[in-house]
Order: sequence, then structure tokens, then C-alpha cells
Amino acid sequence: SPNPTIWALLVGVNQYESPALRTLNGCRNDVEAMRTFLVNQMQVAETNIKLLVDRQAKRATILDTFQSHLINNPKIQRGDQILFMFSGHGSRMHSRDLNEPDGWDETLVAHDNHTPGLYHIPDKTLAELLDQLARATSDPNAEGDNITVILDSCHSGSGTRAADNRESALARTAPADDRLPPLDLDAAIRAASATRSTLPTQSGWSINHLLLAGCLDYEESYEY
Repeated sequence: SPNPTIWALLVGVNQYESPALRTLNGCRNDVEAMRTFLVNQMQVAETNIKLLVDRQAKRATILDTFQSHLINNPKIQRGDQILFMFSGHGSRMHSRDLNEPDGWDETLVAHDNHTPGLYHIPDKTLAELLDQLARATSDPNAEGDNITVILDSCHSGSGTRAADNRESALARTAPADDRLPPLDLDAAIRAASATRSTLPTQSGWSINHLLLAGCLDYEESYEY
């Protein structure tokens, strides 16, 4: 439609709880600028946008808000546009998936990640959330089927960001999580992952959305 309804979850993390993770500069600004664009230029209702920044962007809060604001939101109608944006550190963690060629999962790093008992958010968990969102749109009377994902973090999937002066740029990367994650990590979310269809690539992304990423899954994303 000429004026589609848009629903958005925007996550930006500059400050991290773990001292092992460097403070970033542009991530909160990224998502706040996106929110301003959506409200002022696209006339999106402020109630349609959830903004999680810094301390608000804890692991559990991100996952819970994705489910409550997007997947289980009865107000989202067929034809609505759905946007998820993450700006912050990206990293890797050991994978328990024997089909993962390099033995690693790419990850998003929440505010409280890299601390005891709290693991990064694996790409496979996000992929399952997107699948659940897509399955919720299969009913003609259910949610819209237009899903856009923007990941501005290291190891974020595909696409390239040119770096003219790498020495002066801050990479949005965090140390790899060398802990072996528990077998039941995000089990409640990923229970149906064995049935989802995926692209024939390392990333494991499912075919139900458009992904705009800051870099390839083996590259780092720099901020200026």
C-alpha cells in the first residue's frame, strides 16, 4: 500500500556490562536516528516502535521483546512492514551444530553478554525467531509477511562496508565466546529449528526476510 503500517524493534548497544567488551560510539545513535526517520519521514506511530538501548538491551529483554512486540502482537496485520535492527558488537561462539562447517556460530552481543552464565545470541536463535515470525504470517488473516533485518555488527552475514582508514576506525567486534554453550541454550525458541528451510550457506539464515548486513560473516564492521 502507499502508506504501509510499520512495526519496528530497534536495538543499539554502546555500553557493555563486561569489562572485556569495548565501549562503542555510534550504535545508540544508529537506532535513535532510525527511530527519528521512521516517525518523522515515514509517519510511523511511536507505539509501533520498540527501542532498546544500552542497559535496556539485555539478552532476555531482546528475545522477549522480539516475541511480544513482533511475533505475538495481535495488532500486526497482513501487509504490514516488520523491521528488526541491531547495532552493536558482533562475535562468534562455539557451535554444537555438527553441520556448521567452521564449528562456529556468528552472534549478536547483548548488553549483559560475555558475563558468567550469559551467552551471546547465536545466528540460529535469531533465524528461528524470524521463522516463527514468518510462520505467524502464513495465515491470510495474520501478520504481514514483509520482514527486513538490519545488522550493523561484525560477522553479520553478507554485504560489504568499505574501510578507507582501518587504523582510526573502531571495529564492532567482541572477543569470541570460547565457552561451549549448553545443549539447551534457547531451547524454547529453537525447538522447531530442525524443520525450517535454510539458505545453502554457512550462515544458516532462513528464506523469509531481507537481510542488510554491515559485512560478511567472517569480516569486521567498522564505525566512523
